[in-house]
Amino acid sequence: MILPAQSSVIAVTAGVVSWAVVAALIPLLQGRGVLDIPNARSSHGAPVPRGGGIGILAGLAAGLGVAAAFGMALPGWEVLAGLGLMAILGWVDDFHGGLPVGWRLAGQVVAAAIAVQSLGPLERLPLPPPLDVSLGFLAWPLTILWIAGVVNIFNFLDGIDGFAGVQGVVAGLGLAVVVWGSWATPVGVAVAAACAGFLFHNWRPARVFMGDVGSLTLGFLFAVMPLAGGRGRAPILVFVAALCLWFFLADGAFTIFRRLSQREKIWQAHRSHLYQRLVVADWSHGKVVLWVGVGMIVVTAVGVGAAFCGRSGALWCALAFGAVAFVIYWGGVVLVERRESLAVNTHGRKPPIDLEMGKAPDE
Repeated sequence: MILPAQSSVIAVTAGVVSWAVVAALIPLLQGRGVLDIPNARSSHGAPVPRGGGIGILAGLAAGLGVAAAFGMALPGWEVLAGLGLMAILGWVDDFHGGLPVGWRLAGQVVAAAIAVQSLGPLERLPLPPPLDVSLGFLAWPLTILWIAGVVNIFNFLDGIDGFAGVQGVVAGLGLAVVVWGSWATPVGVAVAAACAGFLFHNWRPARVFMGDVGSLTLGFLFAVMPLAGGRGRAPILVFVAALCLWFFLADGAFTIFRRLSQREKIWQAHRSHLYQRLVVADWSHGKVVLWVGVGMIVVTAVGVGAAFCGRSGALWCALAFGAVAFVIYWGGVVLVERRESLAVNTHGRKPPIDLEMGKAPDE
């Protein structure tokens, strides 16, 4: 049995270790020149160290060490091996200039397959009844696609100060609650606290970025954690996990489809995600994270509540709520852009972002 007091000790340990390791990493990363250099697609205006996700992983490891001392269930070696492979892929990207897209995707598929081999694939479509149809021979490929998709979208959406860190806190806590009693609970508590410790250094103005070593591993964990609930519950838990990551996944999918419709190369860097468009429209990073973060918390709470209710109607209502929330988000972005465009045309002000320099007004 997992007690709140034990979870509190895990959280404090993970948060403090993450904060301390990231603080120690910053001068080391600067000294080695592991820097994110701004370009025309960036949302920052000066070089910032990247690779702070190592601190998040250190906090997670410390939290799981406490969980082991309490006798809690821990993820199996297959999940840890997949996580380690993701961390290596991210480390190569951050410290050694990156991998070709093909090798990167191949590594992600291998990591996902290792985890699915241990936990089992999704046997049914992760939607409420009556659309929870059997996946049959598609179970394995669709489960791997789910994991690889979440990994990449989480990586794509890690673009402004504090954004991925806040999503990590919200999703970690949401999944810890909804998969309570499994190894996903100490993992969720630890990763949420580790992200919180990281945020002390990543809040606007950021002194460090988590880098791919952080975003790839977080995406992997959040995609795999719902599978810890067992094959029978996994489809609904994946459904809830999607709601815990709703504003990341919806923005990512929406932007990919929109760019495909415009015949753009989706693997190339860009600044057309909804959160990026708000920054271009003169919103500060903190303002974007605050407002979208509130949405994250609300949709996650609705999804977790629907899962505990367990009724099909409640789950469909949660999905409808998420859809409406995203439409409001999208509409709000369009409204902000129109107001900014009107202000520029009326007052002759320069656009808030110099697209050639990639510099925001408060950087």
